[in-house]
Amino acid sequence: MRIDDDRQGLVVDHDRGDAIGRGMLGLVRRCLELRRSATEFRTGSHYFYNDDARYQSRGLLLFSRAEAGRFSLVALNFSDVEQTVPFWFPEAGDYVEQLHGHPWDTRAG
Repeated sequence: MRIDDDRQGLVVDHDRGDAIGRGMLGLVRRCLELRRSATEFRTGSHYFYNDDARYQSRGLLLFSRAEAGRFSLVALNFSDVEQTVPFWFPEAGDYVEQLHGHPWDTRAG
């Protein structure tokens, strides 16, 4: 994308192919779709996992939303490396990673 000085507006340069922008737009659209389809993201309770040693000091932010028997964990990684951290779900069950739809093995360490 670039700014067109003559028109004072945003112009998308389709020839250049902005892969990062397309990826970010896809992520935003998927997050909006999740918010519309999952009531726990609009109403219900929320909880911030305030554990500096386990999460914040590593650049991670975790919070959950719950409503009518539905539980969603949101984990954001602000670091520049992929990370694995321990997390204990409040109830046993089959959890699914909602952005991409992958099953989540809650038995893994």
